[in-house]
Amino acid sequence: MSEIRFIAAGHVISLRSESEAVLRYFRWKTALLAADGIPADIRVCILIEDQPEGEPYVLLNDADDTNQLRTVLWKNTGTGEYCISVPEESLVRMMEKSSMLANQFANILAEHDALLLHSCGVVFGDKGILIAGYPGMGKSTLAVSCLQRGAGYLSDDTVWLHNGIMYPVESTVHPQKDKPGKPLKGGISFEGKPDKDRKYHLDLTGMEKQYVREVPVGMLVGLRRENVPEPAVQKAAPMEYIYRALRSSVRVLHTGSPYLQQFRKETAYLYKLPAYLFVLGTDTDKNAEMLEKLAKGEIHVSFE
Repeated sequence: MSEIRFIAAGHVISLRSESEAVLRYFRWKTALLAADGIPADIRVCILIEDQPEGEPYVLLNDADDTNQLRTVLWKNTGTGEYCISVPEESLVRMMEKSSMLANQFANILAEHDALLLHSCGVVFGDKGILIAGYPGMGKSTLAVSCLQRGAGYLSDDTVWLHNGIMYPVESTVHPQKDKPGKPLKGGISFEGKPDKDRKYHLDLTGMEKQYVREVPVGMLVGLRRENVPEPAVQKAAPMEYIYRALRSSVRVLHTGSPYLQQFRKETAYLYKLPAYLFVLGTDTDKNAEMLEKLAKGEIHVSFE
């Protein structure tokens, strides 16, 4: 089996597989977090078969959707190694249409006190901002606009959370080409195919100082879109809305029991932080400007 290593939420993960397609997929996903040469503390193998054989494995999570797409997470009770099994008939569709394979890592890291969230992470000054929003709400667009104002960057779509610290997972936008939040015609997909739904690398050329590997969460922002020209911060405590948006990760990620337990642990910490409901305007630059002022304490919000 070939092997690659990468970092996630402070852990070095060793990934072994006989499938080059799988390894290409993870090299793309973790391009900014490469950890080749560093000893691993979490070991994972991916098998293109229904389940591992000949070892004492227990099932941790069985994920499938309505399109005969399935991945199963196992743990070897003797060695502590994890195994993700993928039936061969699911492999091609999974690589093209789904992140279910990567999302099994949400359950693995949850067993090691780290939580994967479908959210955005940026930094203004020394304040890390965790931005929650349902799919399609505008997290990536806001992240790009914040980058253009000099914000630090973690991720536009998914972050790891560990004891209140945010870590980046992957990048799907490019801050220097095209318009904010829109797919790039010149982007590079891991398969190199002209697929309109493919994701793209974040090109950090000349922006290395803006890339942040970890930062404590200092503020929560929940996004809402109402098709208004000017952004606004709603005068009502939004933590329930943010909690619901974060909990959408459970559905998006096909997660199991370890993830749910870690979700409850980390969100207990988040409830202690300042939280704001941010109504996005149609002007992306003004959205980023208002978020920067909110982070720097230049906008004062009184809650009802």
